Amino acid sequence: MHSEKTSPLHPNALEAMSIEPEDFDEASNALMELERRDKQRAAAVSLRILEGDTGDVFYRAFAFEVLYCAALDDAVSYIEAHAATAEVYVLGAMIDAMTEDSNASADQKTIQRAATLLKKALKVRSPPEIVSISEKISRFEEAYP
Repeated sequence: MHSEKTSPLHPNALEAMSIEPEDFDEASNALMELERRDKQRAAAVSLRILEGDTGDVFYRAFAFEVLYCAALDDAVSYIEAHAATAEVYVLGAMIDAMTEDSNASADQKTIQRAATLLKKALKVRSPPEIVSISEKISRFEEAYP
């Protein structure tokens, strides 16, 4: 007989743990498990986390990564709407996701659109604001000249 700790959690429980985190490690694991089981639901939860300003900046950056992996089109829409004003750490997560995807998906129209959107967003950010992610930006600019 399995204990409650080892039995799989219902997707509703995973969603609740992700949206109302008491422990960010636990919430991150719940969101990853939800993505493994149901990408569409994980994408919706990730958007709720991002748009609801849930958790800390690191958790929101992680939510963006999940969104990017689970629903690329939704992630690109999020980039379009928020890259110019997103917290720098979340912007860094956007840049990382795009840079990691550059070799595998360079021909995809969606990826190129996202790269263009990020380039535009970076132009409106002030240099002091983005100094902490300058290395990420350099790698991104190399991947998308």
